[in-house]
Amino acid sequence: MKKIGILYICTGKYTIFWEGFYQSAEKFLLPELEKHYFVFTDGEINTYGNPFVKIIEQEKLGWPFDTLYRFNMFLKIENQLQEMDYLFFFNSNLVIMQAIGNEILPSEQDELVVTQHPGFFNKERRKFTYETNKKSTAYIAKNEGQVYIAGGLNGGTTQNFLKLAKTLSQNIDIDYKKGIIALWHDESHINRYIIGKNVKILPPSYLYKQDSNIPFEQKILILNKDDFGGHDFLRQIPQKRSAIKTLPLMISIVICNKNKEVLPELCHNIEKTIKVEHEIIVIDNSLNKHSIFEAYNIGVKQCINPIICFIHDDLIFHTEGWGEKIVNHFLNPDTGMIGISGPRYISKIPGIWWGIETGNNNAICQNCINTDRNNLSKSHKVLIQPYQSLEIEVVALDGLFFCIRKELFEKISFDEISYKGFHFYDLDISMQVKSCGYKLYCIYDVLMEHISASKLDKEWVSAARIFFNKWKDSLPISAYSIPPKDRKKMEFNNFKIMTKLLRQNKLKRCSFFTKEELLYSYNNMIFTFSLR
Repeated sequence: MKKIGILYICTGKYTIFWEGFYQSAEKFLLPELEKHYFVFTDGEINTYGNPFVKIIEQEKLGWPFDTLYRFNMFLKIENQLQEMDYLFFFNSNLVIMQAIGNEILPSEQDELVVTQHPGFFNKERRKFTYETNKKSTAYIAKNEGQVYIAGGLNGGTTQNFLKLAKTLSQNIDIDYKKGIIALWHDESHINRYIIGKNVKILPPSYLYKQDSNIPFEQKILILNKDDFGGHDFLRQIPQKRSAIKTLPLMISIVICNKNKEVLPELCHNIEKTIKVEHEIIVIDNSLNKHSIFEAYNIGVKQCINPIICFIHDDLIFHTEGWGEKIVNHFLNPDTGMIGISGPRYISKIPGIWWGIETGNNNAICQNCINTDRNNLSKSHKVLIQPYQSLEIEVVALDGLFFCIRKELFEKISFDEISYKGFHFYDLDISMQVKSCGYKLYCIYDVLMEHISASKLDKEWVSAARIFFNKWKDSLPISAYSIPPKDRKKMEFNNFKIMTKLLRQNKLKRCSFFTKEELLYSYNNMIFTFSLR
């Protein structure tokens, strides 16, 4: 009988998944093979009296090294693994749901067996989250790669799997010496490794995410880590700040209203969908007495709940129970602010935050339905999600909807001294939150509709100048790694769009930009044109 070595890592809190995986593997996995379990752990594991369950002592390395250095772990017992005919790695939070036989084993032509990522089976190539840093050994060019592979299940013959382990272990070490960690760690390196090779690709049936609804049979289920305490709990990431999980599910909502009373439709919509205790604080600005900076500061002083949501009066909430989802995002103690639209990069050159997007640089995030106030039939959903996640880090959030921890207003406030009017309050308060050491996220589990007509007038242009003057020593700022040439293209694209806006407002470029900014932009323009 041939032997298969099952490689399983469960350090720290991940030991909680072992029983479910083991019992399901014994029941359903490859009954015609002799199964040997190599369990890498720092905890106490039940072997169930099975002599083929081998415990390998493995200290917890911490996130992301527990996953990044998995191949180093395997190679430590290379001599034992050489006794196997096949080697397969299974993520710890997997449960096998039905009989799985030789169909997952490699043929003579297959160098490896890998699994298509359940989040990318229906995505275009440009949406794949391959490593884009050319200095990384995991780098994949735009003309490479056809299927995005998940890191949670892979294997092959012992010879071929150990070849993979040695190559990736070496590549990861090369990267780390350069100060580089690939975007998705071992997964990024696997995607690079299989390019140009004959591999068997298992469908997402073999990595079916719990609670998802994809058109595949559930053969191996990925358990939702949130049901077991969440990623940070399982990874034992130290919490530098106290989370709000001990506080009640309560939200304060602040609305700067152009009418004496907020529209009944909005109040009814909030009451129907929020599903948590809340208060709605309406600042009457029907006489236009306050700037939005002043109005929001007045609102903050009246709030009693630990999370404050600032919203426009032209929103419609489409997600039932959105209040609890908002609170859940703040269970991460490092989260200071969340919203539904914002940039991952703010340029050095004054401009519009979405002007940095060049079409393929994943520079902005957005999740909402936009409806034209002047023509309600013109409505479309905007979903810009650089990679599959319920939240993506950004550097600022748009003012149509954002939420901030109330405790932060002991250190920050809307800057009613520098600004007047109704523009750049969102980016300015975002920079203040960021300056306090907190993170900002665009979230994707709350959907709302924004009924508006944008107007970037001279008042907006004036506020833009104030913002970029105030924060010039902190800009540019980014939430992700951007190659220098891409950064130059983003800056120049922003300059072009801002120039067009100035022209629309009958303003001259030389009266808005400083000489240094113009020179900087011209250099970026020359560089950008040289790439064409």
